[in-house]
Amino acid sequence: MTNDLSIAVGSTLRDRYEILHCIARQRFSTIWMARDAQLNDYVALKVQSPDKPVPTCGCADVAKAIVPTNEDEEAHPGRTSLPILLDSFALESAPGKPEFHCLVTPLLGQSITTMCHDGSASLPWDVVKRICIFLLFALDYLHNVKGVIHTDIHPDNILIQPTERNGPAAIASFLKNLDPKADPVGPVSFPVGDVRDLAVSLADLETAHLMTNRDKHDFVVQPHHLRAPEVILGAQWGPPADIWSLGCLIHEWATCSVLFAHDTVTGNPQQILAHMVQVLGNFPPELVQKGRWASGWFNDDGSMKIAPERIGSSLMFGPLIAYNLFEAPGYRPPLPEIDELELGKFIHFLSQMLCLDPEKRWSAIDLVKHPWLFSTFTQYYHDMVKAVQERVAAEAAVADSSGKGDI
Repeated sequence: MTNDLSIAVGSTLRDRYEILHCIARQRFSTIWMARDAQLNDYVALKVQSPDKPVPTCGCADVAKAIVPTNEDEEAHPGRTSLPILLDSFALESAPGKPEFHCLVTPLLGQSITTMCHDGSASLPWDVVKRICIFLLFALDYLHNVKGVIHTDIHPDNILIQPTERNGPAAIASFLKNLDPKADPVGPVSFPVGDVRDLAVSLADLETAHLMTNRDKHDFVVQPHHLRAPEVILGAQWGPPADIWSLGCLIHEWATCSVLFAHDTVTGNPQQILAHMVQVLGNFPPELVQKGRWASGWFNDDGSMKIAPERIGSSLMFGPLIAYNLFEAPGYRPPLPEIDELELGKFIHFLSQMLCLDPEKRWSAIDLVKHPWLFSTFTQYYHDMVKAVQERVAAEAAVADSSGKGDI
């Protein structure tokens, strides 16, 4: 961060937050692990630089926008899969200089990337389903309850929640094993334990945007290989862009294969678009007409001006997934029995997320009810609702004891 603010391990902010460890340093922010003396708990403290640019659409301070404002919002199951704002305040680096904005949220663990064994193996089938449900509920809360588009869904922003059983002891063990001389920067890691207890959070709303400004959303967002087609073409984008990114990730977790490969150095849009055509077919002419950059790559009928090399036929979505699941080379853990019916449900599920036309993509709540997820949905839904109720009760007790309500 520029306009540097001096924060070090061992210091205390606001006579309340003891800094214990640096979790991450980003371009315009630093994330710290801290101990909250008031709540007697570990928290994450994000310090944002005043140099952080305000988006052209004017969407700023979205983290506060997702705070529940009524009982229905409190009870939404997606609330447990998003960072809850515990506190926010400003810090002055020097008299007369811009203030740093600080956000305090519950402490989370390592990213979902750590469960993928460095990309050498796919995730277990049931775990993929469980993660899907947590993230789809989180997106439904963002999209339909709070009017927020995340725009930066990727594995490093999907963090594992510590459980009541392994959380406190695992965090204490993590701190004990830190080398104070090394001053390491890294996530708070702990054993995942029983995957049946796995819960994840969709973190980092730093680049999120409000749907009320949707008419101004035609600039580039999202990581290259997870970028929705409407974003690449320069058309207006909205919640369906989040659905696209998650669909790409689900394919990657299940098959251990990146669906739309790209040049990691240049992120060449034409390369990614050509791969989309190879897998999903020609673009809808209506989408091409809406994209301000589309004329450089597409004809009016949705075909590419430079025809991509075909992979067998124009529609390879189903066969490609089946190949990656069962025949792709490389190490892979034993898969459960996946019959043709189950595979067909999975392919149909992904096809609703990866529809080239954003207006035809399914919403998050519709996807939760899809037959591929339904049995998992019914199994975990009541547990998620119970978790919400327990969190609401705990937060109410803290508010009563401190004389402070929701931020």
